[in-house]
Amino acid sequence: MKRYEQVATGLAEQIKQGVYLPGERIPGVRRLSEQFSVSISTIMQAHQLLEDRGLIQARPRSGYYVRTSVWRAPEQPAMTNPKPKPARITGQQMAMQLSQATRQPGMIQLGAAIPHHSFLPTRAINRALLAVTRHQQQRSASYEFPPGSTELRQQIARRMLDAGCQVAPSKVVITSGCQEALTLCLRTVAKAGDIIALESPTFYGLLQVVEALGLKALEIPTHPQHGISLDALKLAIEQWPVKACAIVGNFNSPMGYCMSGDNKQALIKLLDQHDIPLIEDDVYGDLAFDHHRPKAAKSFDTNGNVLYCSSFSKTLSPGLRVGWVVPGKYQESIEYLKYITSLATPTLPQLAIADFLQRGGYDRYLRQVRGQYAH
Repeated sequence: MKRYEQVATGLAEQIKQGVYLPGERIPGVRRLSEQFSVSISTIMQAHQLLEDRGLIQARPRSGYYVRTSVWRAPEQPAMTNPKPKPARITGQQMAMQLSQATRQPGMIQLGAAIPHHSFLPTRAINRALLAVTRHQQQRSASYEFPPGSTELRQQIARRMLDAGCQVAPSKVVITSGCQEALTLCLRTVAKAGDIIALESPTFYGLLQVVEALGLKALEIPTHPQHGISLDALKLAIEQWPVKACAIVGNFNSPMGYCMSGDNKQALIKLLDQHDIPLIEDDVYGDLAFDHHRPKAAKSFDTNGNVLYCSSFSKTLSPGLRVGWVVPGKYQESIEYLKYITSLATPTLPQLAIADFLQRGGYDRYLRQVRGQYAH
């Protein structure tokens, strides 16, 4: 955390605790500089951050005051309490109706995690696509059979170090988005009628796959800050023949929580004891806007029991449909299912994304977009 962020956090906490009341003037710049032992410019940066958060406002020739209507986060809801019984999913018709409704011109898609076009590096990606078509004409028109483009898998393996995962490029399988990755994983570890343990609530796209494959969903109580209840999961495993568990551990959809490293490690240990695979959807991990990118549950996997799924749909472009899976000990099955399902992921976007990553464009973009999401 940068120094000005520490100062802003300290002042925000004081406002929250009532040290400075709505409408009250906070100490001047020089006094705060002495109080926090930082420069005046650092205090000014902290003020700007607090203004952006809607906590304080500047008054000409008077100083900074606590806003009279300070936004306060609502209290966190309690842990969910779903029915402790496997159930079939029946939402196909509703899901398709919602999908068709979003095609209307001018529709703002609040029901799906789709970034606004202004947040996406569209021009840079288009330049990369153009460069590939110019310089790799023959290859860009050819198949990249599973596991996919070598260059892209190399770049993904390097990026996964940020998530705490040491992965060889050969262990990465390119897919057509994260949804295909999740589908391949569930097809690999379960068959129709099998029980899959899920967070409650969970990502609706995952429920669609569970329904389409004829699987049964076993909802596990989930805390809005700490994630899936390990105690409840343990009881469920003892009571039901759970074939797999699936989570969105980082910036969960739809609850938003980020599961702690300790809880992820404990989850892996519990599932390993029962030889139950974990399917991890980490599609939001790179968008961490706090202090650091959280570790993936995969980083605690020592037995190849975690099937890690992600994509570039939430960062670079949802239309490129490029994702990947690191399937651990299930790699051979995943590659085969990928081959017979879609033969290959389109080559052109794979090569363009690899080029964009190799040139440092992705890191520059993440620094920018993380700042936008933070405010």
